[in-house]
Amino acid sequence: MVKYWLAAGAAALSLSMSATASYAQTTTVPGEQVGLAIGAPLPEGVYAINTFTYRSPDGPNLTSTDTAVNIPVLVWSTPWKVFGARVELAVAPPTVFTFSRAPGGRDTSINVGTFVGGIFAWDLGNNIGVS
Repeated sequence: MVKYWLAAGAAALSLSMSATASYAQTTTVPGEQVGLAIGAPLPEGVYAINTFTYRSPDGPNLTSTDTAVNIPVLVWSTPWKVFGARVELAVAPPTVFTFSRAPGGRDTSINVGTFVGGIFAWDLGNNIGVS
């Protein structure tokens, strides 16, 4: 008898569960550029790159929140090469800002984690780079 109840429960559970669709989404807003050419090694030097995005939704003022994202990047393209690749060191502390339109709402700014890393960038010739 227990087997029948388990089978009926499993059948009911499998029939009641449904698959949901997944949709791809970009990580940037339309029109935003994310910096330098992908894979291209930078000439020697220090580079300061900044990406700033501000979004203001078209909702009612009491429920809408304006958001801004600022990603400053400091890159040092060293004169050193490892296996023909230029060594580039980078640090990026992204910050998210929110601005509430509601009376008494709070404005916030949050550092969402600082990226510290190194990049090996190869110039393969003919305007082709890999990093």
